[in-house]
Amino acid sequence: MKSEKLESLKSTIKECLKNLEVLSEKSQLEIVSKEELKSIKNLYSELGYYKSTTPRVFLIGEFKAGKSSLVNSLLNKNYAPTDILEMTAWISKFWESESDYCKINFDNNTFEYTTTSEFLSNCERRDFTTDYLKKIKTVEFGIKDFKKNYVLIDTPGFGSINENNEKKLIELAYEADLILFIVDAESIGSIKEAAIIKEYIKNGIPYFVVITKIDLVKDQVELDEIKQFIQKHYDAEENNIVTVSTDKDYTNSGIITLDEKLKKYANNFDSNKRQEAEYGFLKIIAERLLSLLDDLENILIDIKKRVDSFNTYIDSVSGTIKKSLQIDIEDFSKKNILQNKREQIVLEIGTVLSNSNGNISEEQLLNILKNNLGDDFLEFANKNIWNVLNVKMKEHWLSYLDEIKEKSFKVFVGIKGDVNDNNGGYYALSKVGNYDIQLDQITSKAFSRGMKGTLGFAGVLTAYAAWFGPAAASVTLPMALTGIGIPIAVVGGAISGLLAYKKRNQTKDMINSYATGITDNVVIKIVQDIIPQMSENITSLNNNFSNAIKNQFYNENMIGIDDKINLEKVRSLKSRLRNDK
Repeated sequence: MKSEKLESLKSTIKECLKNLEVLSEKSQLEIVSKEELKSIKNLYSELGYYKSTTPRVFLIGEFKAGKSSLVNSLLNKNYAPTDILEMTAWISKFWESESDYCKINFDNNTFEYTTTSEFLSNCERRDFTTDYLKKIKTVEFGIKDFKKNYVLIDTPGFGSINENNEKKLIELAYEADLILFIVDAESIGSIKEAAIIKEYIKNGIPYFVVITKIDLVKDQVELDEIKQFIQKHYDAEENNIVTVSTDKDYTNSGIITLDEKLKKYANNFDSNKRQEAEYGFLKIIAERLLSLLDDLENILIDIKKRVDSFNTYIDSVSGTIKKSLQIDIEDFSKKNILQNKREQIVLEIGTVLSNSNGNISEEQLLNILKNNLGDDFLEFANKNIWNVLNVKMKEHWLSYLDEIKEKSFKVFVGIKGDVNDNNGGYYALSKVGNYDIQLDQITSKAFSRGMKGTLGFAGVLTAYAAWFGPAAASVTLPMALTGIGIPIAVVGGAISGLLAYKKRNQTKDMINSYATGITDNVVIKIVQDIIPQMSENITSLNNNFSNAIKNQFYNENMIGIDDKINLEKVRSLKSRLRNDK
């Protein structure tokens, strides 16, 4: 087993959990089973027990020899209860975790979670019933501020009147990497204790004999006698005997010395022997994550199809509205491009035609337009057409509002959620029932982007100035009229024929008809030049508007999916999990 592969799998699992947790918390869609994710996270919190680089240190000794007190002293905080009836004792495990927790495992293979402080308080207050305590098999303490490079396992005492406790001890003893034989300085000499310790030492398991409660030994002579007794009757080596006191008022307690010995052992610990166990534990987590990611991938595929369908629908609406807007702008331009000067322009053109036997020169036509429309014509036309575009766009999109709301709701109807829920795993997003599009806000943002980013005021002026001459935003009507000119090219072939037609007996109605025709063709030419140049800008504005609707749809309903986790990421994580395991 290569440590690189182990670390890679561990890293991938952490990334999976992080992404799934963010998705579970941020997404408006309940597409990740929170219960399953919580269960996997809880399982992952037990990794501290299986780390190949962290040896397991067992505490073994007679009941009330001070094992739990020693654990609390090593951890510099009270976690283990120290005053529980022997018949209800259990195995306790302590390891480093990303957060503090206490897991209580029962003989019937069930378990429950609580906090480390709550469990200790319940024990101290005797809140647990005797029957409840008897059912406890193990108690696991995940400690965030652990600061140890080893795992501590506190076991039931020797001589238990509860035979199951001794069975638990035998089952777990061979999982130990190091054993601390806890010997009470006040009651040393149990035959069973000596026999068990000698057996473990004989089998070559690393150990320390820890003599507790040395604060109750009267002097050094007596303490030396105790050490000699242990060496003789337990076959223990002198260097492997440590003396401690958990009395906080006792100086030279030996706790620091013991902790340093344990850390030294852990630093030199051969992690290869536990790599397979850690890898096997991580594979169990990986399999459960793969199952969760499989479900998530299928749901995201379903959502993507639905959202793509919604976007296609919005694009279709946008295309229809674009055509309507072009017609709106064309109609408005034809009716209003000459402002309120149309009749005057027709009259003046008719007057020229009447006075010149049906003829009108380019210069005469341009002067009529110049005198009537003035320098502010372009700015006036720009403001009015943009205003119309704004109003009409709102009107068209508003006409689709109810249909858009209905479509957005249907996107989520029947999306597969938690396969274990009581409704068969299918539900609609509750929030989507209140989904509403802030049309005025979207319109304002869309036009703001269009005016400033897409075309801008100067660009609009350029578009209107183009038919007069030089394509520059600063072009005014008088300047444009000095450019390439418009008459024959603008009015078209049919009116050109009228201009060339000379007839002395032309009636007033005919002259007016000619003048009207010339004016109308001038307007048509203007509109023909405006519409193509405005088309791109209408498209851009309309796209801004439809994108604003799509974005609000995402912001309301897709939080945590596109920006936090998506199909590509899910598939990448699945691939990495499969490769690593």
